[in-house]
Amino acid sequence: MDDLFEQLANLEAREPPPEFNRRLHERLNRVLMVQHVVDFFAGAATWAVGQFFLAVLGCLRFTLTGKFK
Repeated sequence: MDDLFEQLANLEAREPPPEFNRRLHERLNRVLMVQHVVDFFAGAATWAVGQFFLAVLGCLRFTLTGKFK
């Protein structure tokens, strides 16, 4: 197994093409944007809708019973 590692250590690696960084950043930015949008709708937006629902429920309860709690 050491022979293989020694052979790999002696091989010359080619330089990446000039557009490699640009393509990598474009793909990464797209993935990160999708991740942020999913995180927003799965977390923050659902929490905000839940809090709004609790406020509306409290308003209805106060309207129907006349008691604030």
